[in-house]
Amino acid sequence: MTTVVVATRRAGELAGRKAGRPPRRPEATHDLGLADVYLLLRRVDRPRALAWVSESRLVEGGEGKWTKLPDAVIRLSGQPEQVVEFGGEYSKSKLNSFHADCVSRERGYELW
Repeated sequence: MTTVVVATRRAGELAGRKAGRPPRRPEATHDLGLADVYLLLRRVDRPRALAWVSESRLVEGGEGKWTKLPDAVIRLSGQPEQVVEFGGEYSKSKLNSFHADCVSRERGYELW
């Protein structure tokens, strides 16, 4: 069991962020898994963790409108972008689509 605390809409507004809704169970499982990947990077590869750009930041930067939106991207200076995706229960067709998108955009990827 993992206790999860979700900020209220008002807390999001106070932090200057878009207020969201509480996650549905599959979303919460996905988000916790992705957070675990990020925290692992913080322990074992801090430069990559510091270069982590979250999905919400990617959206703020205009990504995902006409292209697939990854869970995160690692943008280290002088290195190709590395997409981070928490696959969970992805179907074969979703994995194929994800792979094709990364190849077409010349992005490496990590699938967790």
